[in-house]
Amino acid sequence: MKEVMLIENVCSGLIRRVQWSPVTGYLYVLCGEEQTLKVFDTKSLEPGKKATKQAHTLLLTHSTTRQIIHGFTINPKPVECVDELLLFCEGFLYVTKVTSAKNKLEGQRLRAVVTKNKEKVFASGVYLPDGSWVVGGEPHYSNNANTNGDTIYTSSLDETVKALDVSGKIKWQSKKVQVEGSDFKLRPAAMGLDESNNALYIGTKTNQIARFDLQTQKASIVVDGHDGEVWGCRRIELGPSNQVLNFYKKKKKKKKTYKKKNDGKWIAVGTRTSSVAVLSYPKLELKATHLIPRANTKSLLEGVQRLRWSPNGKYLAVAHGDSHCYIIEVAMDDEVRITLKQWKGLAHRAAPSHCQWSADGTLLKCFTRDYEVAYWILDSQKKTAEHCTKIPDPDKVRWESDPLVAGWDVQGLYQKGWDGTDLNDCAVTSDASLVASGDDFGTVRLHNYPAIDPEANYSYNGHAEFVVGVDFLVDDSYLLSVGGADLSIFQWKVVRK
Repeated sequence: MKEVMLIENVCSGLIRRVQWSPVTGYLYVLCGEEQTLKVFDTKSLEPGKKATKQAHTLLLTHSTTRQIIHGFTINPKPVECVDELLLFCEGFLYVTKVTSAKNKLEGQRLRAVVTKNKEKVFASGVYLPDGSWVVGGEPHYSNNANTNGDTIYTSSLDETVKALDVSGKIKWQSKKVQVEGSDFKLRPAAMGLDESNNALYIGTKTNQIARFDLQTQKASIVVDGHDGEVWGCRRIELGPSNQVLNFYKKKKKKKKTYKKKNDGKWIAVGTRTSSVAVLSYPKLELKATHLIPRANTKSLLEGVQRLRWSPNGKYLAVAHGDSHCYIIEVAMDDEVRITLKQWKGLAHRAAPSHCQWSADGTLLKCFTRDYEVAYWILDSQKKTAEHCTKIPDPDKVRWESDPLVAGWDVQGLYQKGWDGTDLNDCAVTSDASLVASGDDFGTVRLHNYPAIDPEANYSYNGHAEFVVGVDFLVDDSYLLSVGGADLSIFQWKVVRK
């Protein structure tokens, strides 16, 4: 897949749907907040033609309706018009014709339809060969029709797939659609028919795409996704020939952040309910848990912000939302019995969001919400920490793993006009030559390390929300990024010229 052109400033807010016309080849874009339909001519994007900034022309901006529009479908055989669209709304259907007049397009709302049974939401629709259409709402959230128009397929909230004739009579109904070994649950959002292979492709509200075989009536997963926000990623260091990515979804009162121990045997997990857990890898068996108590009786129960194993794997640094960083000793009597012992909290003026160990494990530095970098001298014998008022000499102290999002070595990550909250995470390659960052604008950037000049970077878009975590694989061949609320994990191939 190769990006050939970016159409900028299409909508002021959410882009609800895009679709190419099978008749004219025009690109139709539905702007959610503006409730407008925009039409682009992109003929210069045809194969063999070079894309330029002038490769698209806005032909029409058509105001639709005040009703919330959930989507639209395009008539493959329009009559006396350029294109005809059926729009699905809250309780309404609108048929809009796009006509040609004086070398430009005009939008015309032809008619509106309200159901007799006061249907609340129309969620999908399809044109039949004779120009009529079939629409679906609750519980039939997705539908499609074959080329002949004599069979209509629907996927429903009852987790079944049905085949109906045009009169609505059921030809057959599947059993509850399930996929063995998967958490797949049929909550349909979109559906496509592949007649040549006798299959339906169903996209769900849980970010999954399933293939449903119409002959065997069995389903398989094509694309698996997340049904909750993804707020952390970390490589598992098993050597360059065996690299695995683990990640955890952010669910209510569940896991929020995690870190893999260097020997590849243990995963530490922090939760939104102030708990730390250690699991074995790869079996993911729960071995130990520890609840970090409230700082005082009047404090709210805050969550774990970040975890870092010490270089020797005996301690965990826990950046906590109660304005403390905690050191937890991980005592392993054997691989069956593990105990977690907490030191007295390291108090900060604001909640720490990032932390980093020195290579010898005697120093810890924390970055807080008020943009302070605090240094601590650790005494493992006395299990105490002393605040260090001086910045350790960078020529004498080597810091382990990825840097904080503040410091002389990452100052170039901050772009012009940013404040301290716009940068979320950064990661360096194993040879400390490159540093990647994720920000509040859905952008991943790659800088030389140390990063001094803000303009000296490559930027990559793709995430629809904040990029909350980044990390390189052990051999630096790929960069992983997670998008928080967009529920996605991206893999970026690292190409060195």
